[in-house]
Amino acid sequence: MQSNQNTVIVLLLISAAVLAGLLVGHAFADSPTLSPSFAVVRPSSIYTMCTGAWDAEVDILYVLDVNAQKLNAYVTNTRTEAIELFDSVSLPQAFRSRR
Repeated sequence: MQSNQNTVIVLLLISAAVLAGLLVGHAFADSPTLSPSFAVVRPSSIYTMCTGAWDAEVDILYVLDVNAQKLNAYVTNTRTEAIELFDSVSLPQAFRSRR
């Protein structure tokens, strides 16, 4: 029984060391400002979020609000250090078919 516990502890320590190394490496890596987007999606979620770049210094957070049927774009204001709504688009109006 003690051997199994030691094996599990060693595996957990190795996993923690690898994850910590990846985190430190990611924090100090010289990555370009235009980083790849990410999305937060759950089958029952009402929001989907992803990032995008406006230019080399400005990033945009896109939030898709399923209940309100809107796509909101947020940017950071470097003077006030606040996140502000940049633009909001109504999805039914944006995707209305023109017949």
